[in-house]
Amino acid sequence: MSKTKAVRLKKDLIIPAGTIFTPAATKTTRDSSFAQTTIGLTPDTFGEVVYEVWGDDNEKIAEWFEEV
Repeated sequence: MSKTKAVRLKKDLIIPAGTIFTPAATKTTRDSSFAQTTIGLTPDTFGEVVYEVWGDDNEKIAEWFEEV
């Protein structure tokens, strides 16, 4: 999955109310099988979504994302 191109989500991604988000690691090392984007939640807030498949398995990530 390209880190420089936009990607489209191919399946519904639902985060229900009440979901608890824990603090992120202070350092993250990524391999080539991930998709990442920043999303605007309101005009003055944003969040980041990262989806990673451990190992170098582009076939698994292709089930969820496609380049556009």
